Amino acid sequence: MQFPLIEQIVQHLPGFPVKRLILAAVILALCASWFNAGFPVNDEHYQILEFAWYKMGHAPAKELAWEFNDHIRAGLQPALALGVFKALKSFDLFTPFLAAYLLRLVSTLLGFWVSLLMLRLCLPWIEQAWCKRALFLGTFFLWFNLFLHARFSSENWSGVFFFGGLCVCFNALQDGSGRKYRNGLRALATGFLLGISFYFRFQMAFGIVGLGLWLLLIARIKWRMLFLLSLSFLAAVALNILIDRWFYGFWAFTPYDYFAVNLLQGKVATFGANPWWYYIVQFLYFFIPPFSLAFLALVIAAFFFQKRNVLVWIAAPFILGHCFIGHKEMRFLYPLSYLLAPLLALSLSGLPSSWQTVMARWVRSIPGRCAVVGFVTFNVILLVIFCFKPARETDMVFRWLYDKGNKNNFVLYTFNASPYRFGPLFMHFYRAPDITVKKIATKEELLHEAKKAGGPVYLFSEGLRPADSLLSTGAAIKPVIQTIPHWLTYFNINNWLSRIRIWTIYSISL
Repeated sequence: MQFPLIEQIVQHLPGFPVKRLILAAVILALCASWFNAGFPVNDEHYQILEFAWYKMGHAPAKELAWEFNDHIRAGLQPALALGVFKALKSFDLFTPFLAAYLLRLVSTLLGFWVSLLMLRLCLPWIEQAWCKRALFLGTFFLWFNLFLHARFSSENWSGVFFFGGLCVCFNALQDGSGRKYRNGLRALATGFLLGISFYFRFQMAFGIVGLGLWLLLIARIKWRMLFLLSLSFLAAVALNILIDRWFYGFWAFTPYDYFAVNLLQGKVATFGANPWWYYIVQFLYFFIPPFSLAFLALVIAAFFFQKRNVLVWIAAPFILGHCFIGHKEMRFLYPLSYLLAPLLALSLSGLPSSWQTVMARWVRSIPGRCAVVGFVTFNVILLVIFCFKPARETDMVFRWLYDKGNKNNFVLYTFNASPYRFGPLFMHFYRAPDITVKKIATKEELLHEAKKAGGPVYLFSEGLRPADSLLSTGAAIKPVIQTIPHWLTYFNINNWLSRIRIWTIYSISL
C-alpha cells in the first residue's frame, strides 16, 4: 500500500531509507503514547481531565482548580475528553487509565500526521541533501518530540492545529491550478484550524499574528482568501463561545477573561516572575549543553539568513511575546516543537557557503566527529528513556489503588499526605468510588487498626522508607507498591531523588 504523503517525502530523499525510518518512528511514537502514563505538569490533568470529570458529575465544582471559578479556560479540550469518557461508558469499557491512554493515542497520531505534513512542506525549501536528511531525522528522532506529541495537553494540541492549518494554507498558496473553489475551501479550513488552535491555548495568538503579517507583507495573499480565512476563524471563535456556554453554564468570553485575570489583575505574577532571558537559559539546559549552544546559534542565524521565511515570522513573535510575559515556563514554548527541526535545517541550509565549508571541515575532524557521536548518543539515550518511562511515576500507585478500590471497600491510611491531593488541588478522576483515605495521628492508632482488621492494613507514605518510630514497633512492614525501584537509590547523583515525587504504600501486619 502506498501513501501519497510518504511518497512525496521519498522523492525529496533519494537513497535514504525513508519508509523504514518512518516505521521505526511510528513504533516509538506508539510506545510513547502507551508508556507515558500520568501527567508531567498539573495543568494537563487538573484543567482538562478534572474539568471533564466535573461535567460527568463526578467532581464538585468547589474542588476544581481556581481557573474554573474565574472562567479563564476554554471548554473545548474538556469537551473532547468528555466525549471519550461517554463513548467508553456506553460500551461499559471505561477506566480512567484507558480513557487517558486513548487521549494520548489520538494526540500521538495527530502529532505524527502534522509532523509528516510539516516535513513535506519544508523539504522543498532546502537544497542540500544532508540538510534534508537532518530535517527528517530531527522531525522524528529528536529526543523530546515523540514525548511531547503524545500529550493531551493544550500546548501540544494548539501546536497540532496551528501547524496543520499552516500546511493547509500553503496548499492553497502553492496550488497553481487556479481552482478558486478548492483554494477557497482551503482558506476556510486554515482559518478554522487557527481559531481552534487559539482556543486550545490563547498564547497561540502570537503565532497567528506572525503568520497573518507574513501572509499580508510577504505572500501578499488576495483579499478573497484573507476574507475567507478571517470568516472561518470567527466561526471557530463563535463555536467555542457556545462550547464555553455549555461548559460554564453562562455566557463567557474566555480569551478576554484569561487576559483580564492574568495580566490586568496580575494573577499570573503570583506564580513567580522571570527575567526576559529566562528562555535562553532554559533552552541551553534543555537541549543538552554544550550542543545546545550550537542549536541556539542556529536559531539566531535563522532570524538573519531566513528572515523572509514564514517559520521565522511565526517563531519570532511567539518567542518574543512569551519573553515579555512575567511568568515563564519552558512548556509554554512546546507548540514550537513542530517548528524547531525545520527551523534548524533551514538555518543550516541558509548559511553562507564559506560558513558551510568551515563547518563541514570541522565535522570531518576528530573533535567534530566526537561531538556528533556524543550528541547522537545522548539523544538516543534520552529518546529511549522518554518513550518508555511514565510521564509521572505516581501513575502506578493510582492504578494499584484503583484496582483495590474496585474490588471492595478499601481503606488507605496516612499520617498526613494523600495521593489524591496535590497542594490545594483535589483529584477525583483516578480515584475509585469505593476507596477511603483515612488520616491517623499516631502509630498506636495505626497498630490498633491493624489489630482490629485481623490482617494487613495499608499505609501511604511519601519517601523510600517508613518512619523509624514505626519500624521500632515490631510490626511486619512490607512495601507493596513504590514509585521508583529501590536500586535507583544507589545512583542518587547530584541528589536527583530529592527533586522527584516518591510514594510508597506499605502493608502493616501484627
